[in-house]
Formats: sequence, C-alpha cells, structure tokens
Amino acid sequence: DTTAKRLSEIEHEKQLIHQFVKYPEKSLTYNDGGLHSDSSLNLPDMEQLDLSVVKSVKDTTYELIDTVAKLKICVDELRYGHGHNDTNKHTTQLSEIAFDMEMYNQGTAVRTCLIQLTSNTMQKDYIIDPLAAGVWDAISAHLGPLFSDPSILKIGHGIGGMDVSSLHRDFGILVVNAFDTCEASSILRQSKGGMNLAALCKHYGLQTWEHYCDLKDRFQTTNWCRRPLSSEALEYGRYDVRYLITLRRLLMRDLIKMDMINSVPDGFDNVSCFDASSNYDSTSMSESTGEQLVSSSSHWSSISESSIANSGHPMEKGNIRMSAEAIISASDLPSFEKFMKAVSISQKRCLKLAGKEEGESESILRNQYFISMIKQSANKENQRGTYNWTEKNTKLYTELADWRTTVAERESVDVNDVCSLDLLCWVSYKLPQHRSELRRFEYILPALLEDKSLPYFDEMKKIITSKNMARASTDTVFYSLSKKVKEDVDTIFGRKESKMFIATTVLCIVALILTKRKQ
Repeated sequence: DTTAKRLSEIEHEKQLIHQFVKYPEKSLTYNDGGLHSDSSLNLPDMEQLDLSVVKSVKDTTYELIDTVAKLKICVDELRYGHGHNDTNKHTTQLSEIAFDMEMYNQGTAVRTCLIQLTSNTMQKDYIIDPLAAGVWDAISAHLGPLFSDPSILKIGHGIGGMDVSSLHRDFGILVVNAFDTCEASSILRQSKGGMNLAALCKHYGLQTWEHYCDLKDRFQTTNWCRRPLSSEALEYGRYDVRYLITLRRLLMRDLIKMDMINSVPDGFDNVSCFDASSNYDSTSMSESTGEQLVSSSSHWSSISESSIANSGHPMEKGNIRMSAEAIISASDLPSFEKFMKAVSISQKRCLKLAGKEEGESESILRNQYFISMIKQSANKENQRGTYNWTEKNTKLYTELADWRTTVAERESVDVNDVCSLDLLCWVSYKLPQHRSELRRFEYILPALLEDKSLPYFDEMKKIITSKNMARASTDTVFYSLSKKVKEDVDTIFGRKESKMFIATTVLCIVALILTKRKQ
C-alpha cells in the first residue's frame, strides 16, 4: 500500500530531523556542512566575498515548469547538471538546493501556488507551477526525494513560516536537513527576530536591492493563484532563491568569526562589528526593530601571529587551535557554537508541519487558523458572507479539540500525532464526511485518521454530524463559482437589481420545469 509506505517513510524522516535538532553535528556528516571533505573555509580569502559576485537574476536563465515532462527534466538537471547522460550522471554532486514558495493565503484556504528552486549544480532558476495540469499530483514523487535526502542541504529564508508546513500539507513532503538564513541572521543580530531577505541581501552587497524591495512591496501579498503570471511576478520569485546559497556561506563565515572574536583575549574584543574598510553597509537594519546585524567582518589580517603570541592566550575553540589565517576544515565546524546553534534551529523548523513544531502545546483559541476565521467573518468586507464562521463552528472546534486530547491519551501519543489544530479548524468549517475530503486540506493524513482499522475518523465524523450544521463548500478551488457569478452580477446590475435578477431567473426555471411536466 503506497500510503502506508509513505507514512512509514515520514516517521523515519521525522526521527532523522529530531536527531539533527538534538545533535546538529550529525547533519554535517552528510554534506560536510556545505564543504567538500577535501576543502576548507579560508576566512581571510572570503573577506571580499559578497552578493555582487553572484550572477544576477537578470543575467541568469530560468525555466517555468508547467508540465510533468518539464518537472522530470528539472529534477534531473538539479541532481546532475545540464546536459547530463547515463555516463556522466555522477560527475556533478548536488549538495545544496535553495527553495522558496508562494502561497495563496485567505482564511482556511492556504495553498501552494509556486515553488522556486536553484542549486549548486546549475546556473539556472526553476519556477514550478503546481496549478498547471498534472503538476500538483507529480510533485510528491519527483521533488519529494530531493527534499527528504539528508545529503542535500535545503536552504531557505524563514522556512518555519509557511514553507515547511505547506510542503507537508499539500504534497506530503518533509524537509530533511535545512539551513534557514533568517534564523542565522537572528543569531548574528543577537535578537529574537531575523532580517527580511531584501534587507539581508542589501547588507551583503546586493547592488539591485532597491529593485528587489520594490518587487517585494508589489508582489509579496499578491494573489498567486492568478494565471498567467507576469514577468515581474516571476522575477520576484527568482529573487527569493537566487542568492540564498551564497548568503548561507556569508552567514556561515560571520557566525564562525563571531565565535572566534568572542574567544579573542583582552585587546581584541573591541573589534568593530562593521569594519570601516568593509564593503558592507553598517546601517543595514532589520525590518522589525531596526537593530544592526552583528557582522564580524573586520579584516583578520589585523590579528597578527605576533600579537596573539604576545597576549599569552592562543585562540582556541574546543580542541581546535586556530591560527591567525583561520583556515576552517569541515571537521572543525561542530566546534563553533553560534554556527551550530543556527544549524540546530534550522533543523527544528523542519518539524513545523502544521503551524506548531512537534511537541509544542498550543492554546486552541490562539491557533492562527482559528483567529483568521474569526477575523474574516467579522471583517466589514465580509458582508456578503464569504466566511460564515459562527458560534456553532467554535463549539464544534472546541469539542473536536477535546476529542483529540482524549485520543492522544488513549494512544499515549502527542496531540499533534492525532492531528493538528489547523486541520480541526478546517474540519469545523467544512464539515467533511469522507477521508477524501480531508485530503483536500492535508495530502498525507495523520496515521490515526488514515488507518481504516481504527475508529478515530468515524468518531470525528460522528461529532461533526451530531451538530446538524449546514456544510460549507469543500471545493479545492480558491473561490466558488457561485460567489464569482454573484459578484459579476452585482458589478453589472448593482446589489438590489441583482437580487431581482436572480429571483426572476429562479422563477423562470421553476416555470419551465412546471411547463415540461404538464406537457
């Protein structure tokens, strides 16, 4: 059974992620932390590295993946590079994939609309259109193995927001072994929040950052389910992945150097966070609090061997003795606390499969889906009843949450292993009667609801039907046809006239039916 096999694979992938969270150094053994085992990280040589050396979005080719055939070619090119064949498939090793996603997010309707990818094997960007014919159903089989492969590092920005949960919800995909550039920037800032991607790119020398900011302002909250997509919308999507691989190396450099600066004896601990000769803009600010990013970008050449020797305190990190040249091998990486913290937090974000990370408790009335539905229903723009969340829906939601707790105690598992609060909120609104309807919200159902030999889906269904509530549409489209027709009629005739028009149409239909019966 394919579903049972995939559920087993998911559990194995979750266990692997949990290991990476607890022992982040294990994740480095799969890909040497982004370094080949025979290579090293020369910090002085990286002093002049910034995003200006990366091939720009404008100068990089891209491909829109809107067929299953193109998706297969895309995966092969990501794995083996362009122009591969059976004899040279293993000449180029895929070790890093940068990814981002664009979602339609309105009330309980959250769906993936674009997946953007680039890799270390290709100077090319890929924009996958899941809404194109046949592509949605093919994504799990073709992209799933890339995202679950621990030897391939997945690089994203703010992956714990919606990216990880959307991949799991829509395609049953887990992200195994990741690096989150947002979390890394948070550690460098020494604050709770990280920098937005445009601000981070500006800080690290992206010359077209103003254009990127302009695109972000225009398209970050656009309706991504509309087709066709404009060239500028696609350009914005590419900006979100084009620089991530190099950004990771820059952040990795500064996290390591920050650790080393903290270990420098008296006389070296007053090094400016932003060296005057650095190419970076020391006024780069975060999007939320305006705090500066703590970037240890001072020139290492200023820390001479003689000055270290005179201090009487050699620069050491764990069992590694650091020379002034600061040549870091792959095996040295686990000794750097701040870098390893960024790795561990990034891995933890991969467990955020349904709004909350596994093992985290959440107040049912603070769930973001629930709050969103309440707000949408109370919104003045919702006068036409797009979202009809009532007190009855809330009562059903709380009753289902209590049922979830009971099942978790019965099975001796975490409540999130039964199902997520997001799913219960959706169920309370849509009132599904079959497992196939549940899959419209979550591609791979939780094992306790999927297993037909267990009573839990039937118990959920019994609670739903006991409320005698009118069912909301369970269509997977983002707006119903009836709502679209009503809006069109309102636009043409006005609201009062449209009611008369609809009433007249209904009467005409009834008259036709009665006439046919008489005949």
